Amino acid sequence: MGNRSRRRQFSKQTEEKAYYSAKVFYASPDDVATRTPELYPLREKAVAVFGLGTLGAESVLEFARSGVRKICIVDHDIVDPATTVRWPMGFVVAGHFVCAVWREHY
Repeated sequence: MGNRSRRRQFSKQTEEKAYYSAKVFYASPDDVATRTPELYPLREKAVAVFGLGTLGAESVLEFARSGVRKICIVDHDIVDPATTVRWPMGFVVAGHFVCAVWREHY
């Protein structure tokens, strides 16, 4: 009898709607520059990355987060399914051209 009453309580809990509140913050590029002034000069820089393998892909993401103005990507390879565990985009993009994937997603 104990298990049945627990199941009933659980099913009642899942039927109820849950509401929550979340704080939303907005950070403009100027806000980010105020918090990390050492990255501000990167807003005027351009970076070229040759090869978007395990290291190059992560580097491009970090350059973008740091606020680099222009990132030129050069890679004529196709995403290899064997290395997708170390690649930011994952297995979903296996078999596609690397630059096409980055252009589409970022």
